[in-house]
Amino acid sequence: MAILTEALLSVLVIVLSAIPLNLAVKVLGGHSGLLKVIGVNFLIAVCGVFLTTTLDSSKGLISFLVLIVVYKVMFDLSWIKAVLAWVLQFIIAVILILIVGALGFGLAFL
Repeated sequence: MAILTEALLSVLVIVLSAIPLNLAVKVLGGHSGLLKVIGVNFLIAVCGVFLTTTLDSSKGLISFLVLIVVYKVMFDLSWIKAVLAWVLQFIIAVILILIVGALGFGLAFL
């Protein structure tokens, strides 16, 4: 049962993390949809696991470069806009968390 719970929680995290990225890509004029963004998040997660298990050093930089290439290719963005999408998704995520917290739906452990 614990494995099922962890799997469902992982899927929920991927889906929820797609919302800020989808908004960021749309603001920057890229081509995205919620399912496409979920697929990209899944692809990035798989690449991250692969890079973490196969590389010892420089995995952070290589993971970042892979992420930017995936954003560029999948969302039809320029290199600059791909980096901006990465930054903007975190800004949007923080804003959404603050809004949800202001509405009284904050996380108990924070």
